[in-house]
Amino acid sequence: MARGQAQAADANLNATNSIANTQQGTGTQLQSSLIPGYTSMMNTGYLSPADKAAATTSEMGSATAPFGTANFEANNRASATGNASDLTAQQDQLALEQGQTAGGAAANLQNQQMSNQLQGMYGLGGLSGQDLQEAQGLYGLGPSTLSARAGGPSGDQLAVGYLNSATGQGR
Repeated sequence: MARGQAQAADANLNATNSIANTQQGTGTQLQSSLIPGYTSMMNTGYLSPADKAAATTSEMGSATAPFGTANFEANNRASATGNASDLTAQQDQLALEQGQTAGGAAANLQNQQMSNQLQGMYGLGGLSGQDLQEAQGLYGLGPSTLSARAGGPSGDQLAVGYLNSATGQGR
């Protein structure tokens, strides 16, 4: 192999590995930020337990709050008219509707949580694939380095070989 080819190949290899080291550092820093979030999403369905609690409180609170008001109004109406005969029926109906609404809200929360868990798994899987792709693309001998190293003997080496053959010195 020609000295120039080997030097060019080594320079290319050094440049490739330098870029790879920089990319790896950047990727590691980014992943240290992303992995905890993806892991939490995969395990809990939310970025943090506080987020899960907030979503539950918000969803369930907004679903059931109107029923507290409706129950209060039914009690006031029965008290104002002095006729409580309808109050029990109203409370029963409100309790039934509140249970159905809360059940629907809980199902929505469960679906959201499961979807978020899947997204966490997909996110971690994507990061893993990116790591592998980065390692394959940047470390080691790149195609141009391999081509330079596989280029064979230089023109000077070939000329000496022919000269030796012609003069019988190569035997």
